[in-house]
Amino acid sequence: MLRISSRKSRKNENPGNKKLKNKLGSKEIVAIAGFLICLVIFSIIISYSSLSVGSLVNMQNYIIGGAITDTAGMTTLDAVLSLITPFISALIALIFLVAGFAFLSAYGFSKSYGKLGLVSIAIVPLFLIMFNFSLLSVFLSAAVIISGVTIIPLSNTFGKELKRWTFFRTGSHSISRALLITNLLITLAVFSTIFISLDSYEQGFRNELSSTLESMLASSFQGEIPPEMQEEANQQIAALLDESPILGAYIRWLPVLTAVMVFFMLEFFRSLIFSNIGGFITDVLIRINKKIK
Repeated sequence: MLRISSRKSRKNENPGNKKLKNKLGSKEIVAIAGFLICLVIFSIIISYSSLSVGSLVNMQNYIIGGAITDTAGMTTLDAVLSLITPFISALIALIFLVAGFAFLSAYGFSKSYGKLGLVSIAIVPLFLIMFNFSLLSVFLSAAVIISGVTIIPLSNTFGKELKRWTFFRTGSHSISRALLITNLLITLAVFSTIFISLDSYEQGFRNELSSTLESMLASSFQGEIPPEMQEEANQQIAALLDESPILGAYIRWLPVLTAVMVFFMLEFFRSLIFSNIGGFITDVLIRINKKIK
């Protein structure tokens, strides 16, 4: 009789426990609101920036052409700032993505309710609209959802295992894992987008490379190719693009090379900058959460 009654009492407690678990308290509201606001800001900045898959394809041309022509006469610091200026908006947007993950990481430090991250589904329509229902928007939405769901249990686990610099390292480690997932899916999106429309991106790359070579040639004539040599220069550039086996091989491998370049750039910023920023924001948010009842 005692066993039966204890089983009944446990059965009666389960629905109540689920309701309590799913009930939104102050910490849940802060985590959801902070996460969604940061995602909205992230999507708005990215959509209004000049960054696109096409610009990623032509990034090598931009760096080579800019380093030779646009930065002539500049100091090293000014030259570096000039070259990274077009990418600053994307970096700022990613900081807001990291801040959004930090809200979930701070919440996960004290609670392991990972399903809270599913609230990221609410932002998917905005991603699809902002990025014109592109393949990139689909992969980015999937990355945010997967990262949002996994970061809370990751943070909870790290919070229990780490003994020193616990708040900072909990955020740094869990956000770093979430960003790795995001980087992999963004890389796959870039590869798939270029591969599907390879002819279009190939032509754009050739046109941009032709302009870069022309700018490099013009720099040797103090900024402008003499009119009598313009036609000959155009013919030589066209012949180089059509006959060079190296350029031909590069263009054939354009989807792979661009995706690899994007992945290594994202990984560089993840390990050097974003994981530390995420750790710092998480540290601050955990201290704030401890004051919330």
